[in-house]
Amino acid sequence: MTRSATLIAAAAIVLLSSAATWGQGLLETTVPSEGVTWHDLGLHDLSVALWETPSGAFYAVAKKGVVLTSRRQDPLVRLRGLAFDPTVSSPKVAETLRADETMTLRLVQFATQTLPEYGKILEGLGATPLQRFPFNAMAVRGDREALSALVSLPFVRWTGPLHPAYKLPAGIRDDLQRNRLLAPRWYNIHVTRSGLAEKSAVADAIRSDGGEVHDYVSPHGFLLRARLSGLVLLNVIRRDDVLFVDPWGPEEPDMDIVRQVGGADAIEAAEGYTGAGVRAQVRDTGLDFGHTDWRFAPMPHGGTSGSQNHGTAVYGIVFGDGAGNSQARGLLPDAQGVFHSSSTTVDRFVETSELLQAPYRCVFETNSTGSPRTTEYTNISADMDNILFLNDVVVLQSQSNAGSTSEPRDSRPEAWAKNIISVGGIRHFNTATTADDAWNGAGSIGPAADGRIKPDLCMFYDSILTADVTGSGGYSSSNYTSGFGGTSGATPICAGFVGLFHQMWADGIFGNALTSWDVFDNKPHASLARAFMINGASPYPFSGAADDLTRVHQGWGRPDVAHIYDRRDRVFWVNETDVLTNLQTTSYILTVPAGETEFHATMVYRDPPGTPNAAVHRINDLTLKVTDPMGTVYWGNNGLLLGTTSTPGGSANMLDPVENVIVTNPLPGSWTVEVIAADVNQDGHPATPAVDAVYALVVSGVTPPNPPTPDVGQANSADGSLEVRDALNLNGQKPKIGIPGPFFVSRSPGESLELNFKGPAGRPFALLSGPLNRNNGVFTGAGSLDLGLLGGQGDFSDVILLIDGVFPSTFLDQLANVGPSGSQTFSFPVPSVNPGVLGSIQALFWDVPTATLTFSAATEITVL
Repeated sequence: MTRSATLIAAAAIVLLSSAATWGQGLLETTVPSEGVTWHDLGLHDLSVALWETPSGAFYAVAKKGVVLTSRRQDPLVRLRGLAFDPTVSSPKVAETLRADETMTLRLVQFATQTLPEYGKILEGLGATPLQRFPFNAMAVRGDREALSALVSLPFVRWTGPLHPAYKLPAGIRDDLQRNRLLAPRWYNIHVTRSGLAEKSAVADAIRSDGGEVHDYVSPHGFLLRARLSGLVLLNVIRRDDVLFVDPWGPEEPDMDIVRQVGGADAIEAAEGYTGAGVRAQVRDTGLDFGHTDWRFAPMPHGGTSGSQNHGTAVYGIVFGDGAGNSQARGLLPDAQGVFHSSSTTVDRFVETSELLQAPYRCVFETNSTGSPRTTEYTNISADMDNILFLNDVVVLQSQSNAGSTSEPRDSRPEAWAKNIISVGGIRHFNTATTADDAWNGAGSIGPAADGRIKPDLCMFYDSILTADVTGSGGYSSSNYTSGFGGTSGATPICAGFVGLFHQMWADGIFGNALTSWDVFDNKPHASLARAFMINGASPYPFSGAADDLTRVHQGWGRPDVAHIYDRRDRVFWVNETDVLTNLQTTSYILTVPAGETEFHATMVYRDPPGTPNAAVHRINDLTLKVTDPMGTVYWGNNGLLLGTTSTPGGSANMLDPVENVIVTNPLPGSWTVEVIAADVNQDGHPATPAVDAVYALVVSGVTPPNPPTPDVGQANSADGSLEVRDALNLNGQKPKIGIPGPFFVSRSPGESLELNFKGPAGRPFALLSGPLNRNNGVFTGAGSLDLGLLGGQGDFSDVILLIDGVFPSTFLDQLANVGPSGSQTFSFPVPSVNPGVLGSIQALFWDVPTATLTFSAATEITVL
């Protein structure tokens, strides 16, 4: 396992495991000493054992004789809406929807959990392993000889047909079984292999049958869109390269106190965080690009056409600067917004991947539109999971507004995705107190169809003041509307707080080493950003499943960046740096100080796309386990469906890719936090060749191994500062009081070097530069040093810059008209010289009344 330098350095403060370990998995039973036969898999020194007792059937997995896990066998094949023990009975299927002997797509159920090694064994027999059906089955394709050979394998419990009936949602399946005539409509078709090959074959067959295929077929992912009659649909689901088909529909919209409650005002007052340097996308209907509230012109990304009222309101919540109405100021007034119209999307995978490329370089995307509502994990849900599994960017999605309907779980299918931040809505009644807040039939709710906790976060559903289309073309006759709401409003609010977190992260306040001053270059993995937002959220108090604000109504609470900021010195995190293979465990021993009020551990992992016709949507299963100093065990999410704090004991969570342990007034001392790879059957970490997985972990309420330097300002001299853009010290920290120099910056010839001078207005300064020759961070160069003329007292004009004899006249041209403002920014191109250390720069400040010289910390310049 590769461990980050941050964790290695932490060993003196917290005891961390040096590597992932074996033998600490989920042990639900004891393996009998007699009467058990172990079967060697012939791969990775693994063996499995199966046995039965009066209380049920069990299995165990061992590596080199060491038992890694021992658990009860699951007898059920769990399909969407259908769960059955195939050795006892199978669902009745109409003849027209049954598989025939020519079909090669089958279901295989294992007697154990699905081990990665099984795929290799199946391939050796000529079969092709495909999608997983948790907890212990998979789709397999192969000829009759290969499929018959599977039955003899000791770990195979059953193999049988994946009937065409299993490839449809219940409503359409029932219509076809009753021979009802289905009118032509558009469908999403999920093929068994990602890419163009299978999609092209299916598309050709559809056209031959008289169906219509959408003009654009994406080379990415599993989805194909086509318009099918009932007869053509029957032909499609009988194909061995088609896994699931469900209806398609166009995307639809989901319709001053916010800043205070969510902590935006607090962190702006403390540190000036307003989104500077953050770039992010609003994906919505349309946008009034000329609204007066946009400090920076919105950057168009692809198509931008569409109704402007909804998109303008959403954009204003995130990026509005309140120029025309200060109460409508958004969360990120100093950020650069990007806009894409959801109705113009051609390829969602490509559109999302472009967010991570120039010129966009976005850290999040927010969506208040989505596909037609459903209570199921659909082809759209799986496609979104595939997009976010392969593209490392935070995406937020409105849950929708069905809370007051007969089916309050009706939600956007994108919101049911495992890798997305889903946002629910809570009524705040336009008051600054949260004591009167209530769900009261507002936003759509969870849980997901497989029991996963959704939504992830919640925010205000009502009475949101934001920008409106200029003039009378929007929701109101003015440039602002005070009645915007729904999860359409709650979602961009949460997105704005995600942006503020990224700005804090790019400032290095969590002890995270930086690579530059750029927010995008320093962004954490999307899983860690999600974990921080959940860990720092402020939950509404509740008790029980019937509570108006129960867990699946509010998710993990309201974003609270002030809470995240306040706990910055008491947080430990893992940013997808620790790798686990199946049945391994990584342990962290962390210290809770005396007097701590809350211990909160959050684990998040990105999961491969789920199988839409499976009943359980996770593929891999990473489990969070916490043990307090007295040996009390807390499993992830245990007790948190019914209350705000964890319940001791219980069992491992097998459903959620987000797990929390929350303990109030925790015992001081050493706490053990474990992440267990309980079931890694598909590669969750494409960066390595092995079948493995990574995760994000945030633990607050502990003494961190890498406490950040006190964040007390940008000056690096008591009398003023010279900031060189992107300069960092050896620990990857920005210049701040209390962080000694030297600092370092790299540039290529011709690139701009930006210098920011800060000091008392009217006080002269000189800029020193020369060969590298420092004493304790104070420049003492000789030879090419020129202090200039220090006699001037009223301005900054008496400054000469020399870098190893190179005289950048463009810099002096900028200085010619500088006045005594106390803060100036200049830039000049780095000269064309050989690669290497060019020299160092620092500022000298001259106080005339006392004739005192003070220096800023030196910054070394390296030419690339």
